[in-house]
Amino acid sequence: YAHAISPSVQTAKSLGYLYLKQREDTDKALEFYNQAIELDDDNNSIADTHYMIAALYMSKESYDRSRSSIQKCLSLNPNKGDAYILLGKLYAIKHHWTDEPALDRCAYYAVIDKFEQAKKVDPSVAETANGLIKQYKEQTPKVEDLFMLGYKAGDKVEVKGWINETTTI
Repeated sequence: YAHAISPSVQTAKSLGYLYLKQREDTDKALEFYNQAIELDDDNNSIADTHYMIAALYMSKESYDRSRSSIQKCLSLNPNKGDAYILLGKLYAIKHHWTDEPALDRCAYYAVIDKFEQAKKVDPSVAETANGLIKQYKEQTPKVEDLFMLGYKAGDKVEVKGWINETTTI
């Protein structure tokens, strides 16, 4: 009722949280989180809300919307390490871009790049990022497979498809 009478950033976020946690209604939660963004004038707070929205979209398997929200978050707060971690996880989910298995696994270098960036901008996420880096290094292609494709350590590879970034082997 308070939100209906006098909407504020806090009431919108609180209702978003209520719909998410107690009623498990992510669509309604997203509606309130978007209202919070419209009402907010603090860039760090808006960035945090975009991050929450990105995580919700990821849980709904709406990966394009999730990435868009992460990009909005990082444009407002480029030092939010959690956002880079979430982006890396999205890249891992959407890593498939070619029918050549070894080349396809090069996408994991882009995934690792995001975790490295997270550590660089936000030391508080370093432990999490290091664990993910270790996990995803195991997914990268073998040296001999890369050799057969004409690649070696230090070469750049353009990962196309959904990721569409250049990374270094």
